[in-house]
Amino acid sequence: MKVLLKLKERAKNGKVQYACKCACGAFMVVRSDALKKIQGCHSCAGKRNAPYTHGKSKTPEYKAWRSMLDRCTSKNNKMYRHYGGRGIKVHKRWWLFENFYADMGDRPTPLHMLDRVDNDKGYEPANCAWRLNKEQQRNKRNNKILVLDGEGKTLAEWVEITGIAGTTIHNRLRRGWSTERALTESPQIQRRR
Repeated sequence: MKVLLKLKERAKNGKVQYACKCACGAFMVVRSDALKKIQGCHSCAGKRNAPYTHGKSKTPEYKAWRSMLDRCTSKNNKMYRHYGGRGIKVHKRWWLFENFYADMGDRPTPLHMLDRVDNDKGYEPANCAWRLNKEQQRNKRNNKILVLDGEGKTLAEWVEITGIAGTTIHNRLRRGWSTERALTESPQIQRRR
């Protein structure tokens, strides 16, 4: 059982390919001549009917690709509202895993994850990178940028630079301190008696 999502580019052998979604939620690319034969994805249909040819369906890169597509296309995905629901799309070239992998390559380390450089743009070669969680957290939409001397950084970055605790900076700003004062005034050590 599959749902045809979109016509894709031609394979190396010249056959037209389609991006499809299996009933189980898995994405696959199927040649036009195999559409009627294939009943589902690799897991559902068994190896004889599997459309995969890249041999990477169990890799972290493939899982990142599938998750990216699912977040942007499946309304059943719990993160859809943050991605597809707000207009984030996957570049048509990346509907085919082999193209995604050719552009992104292997993750540098197991700690790296797929990230968009500009969170208001879609998943495309010029806007994606493998990044560590720390870098991803600093690239979130809800981060507040604090500007000091014309330099804008996240709170976490200012904590590293100034050595002042994040809660201290946050509380100072909440009490109405200027950004400059909150980021430059040394914390006073309270002594217990």
